[in-house]
Amino acid sequence: MSYELNKKIRELEPYEPISGTYKIRLDANECPENYPDFIKEEIKNAIDTIDFNRYPDPLAEKVVTAFADYYGINPKYVTAGNGSDELIFLIEAAFMEKGDRMLCVCSRFFNVQILFHQFCEVECDTFIKSDDLSIDTDALIEKVNRDNIKLLLFSNPCNPTGQGMTAEDARRLVTSVNALVILDEAYMDFWVQSLINEVEKYSNLIIFRTASKAVGSAALRLGFAVANETISRAVKSGKISVQCEHIFSGCRQYNI
Repeated sequence: MSYELNKKIRELEPYEPISGTYKIRLDANECPENYPDFIKEEIKNAIDTIDFNRYPDPLAEKVVTAFADYYGINPKYVTAGNGSDELIFLIEAAFMEKGDRMLCVCSRFFNVQILFHQFCEVECDTFIKSDDLSIDTDALIEKVNRDNIKLLLFSNPCNPTGQGMTAEDARRLVTSVNALVILDEAYMDFWVQSLINEVEKYSNLIIFRTASKAVGSAALRLGFAVANETISRAVKSGKISVQCEHIFSGCRQYNI
């Protein structure tokens, strides 16, 4: 007998990013400038202090505190991840159940993260933007509530159009739906309509931020989820549980 892949991954195609060396990478929206030499030197010195035989802090408390201080928020609302990709996969796996429906705002919208719904056995619907690439907030609210959407995900402002939803409309959206709302604010450092300082007010809001764009640290694969204390605690618990499972799997393999 031969082993066969299960149907949820059988037809998946690997993501193949454009390769090559370019000064400007619009496909990845990377910062075109590398770290200055003095920061590189600090990194080299920090490497000498690392105990490579030890697991790192699973909650990355130092970097979370630095992030929270920079944006003027409470660190208990912040969870660090290996990029936003890890965080969205973790949230879909932990907060959604098989057969639940999520909604992604699409139309000239780049987001490889939505592919994770296939692994989590979640149905993924799409909301198409208006002809001018704006989001009709009232129509979006209606669709979320009508179609029993459990998770809504979109980037604000949008990649690649640069258009965004105002903070006023975002507040109205979050308070008008029962779904968990993820606002991917990867490019909000270039705009002024963020809700990052308001997350504790809402029971259903998660803000994503990244160090890959404005901070110019794509090589670190460092992303952040910002939410109220209840959601943040659940995300952190799920993150540690996944890491512990990897360790326990290794122990079982070697009969430890």
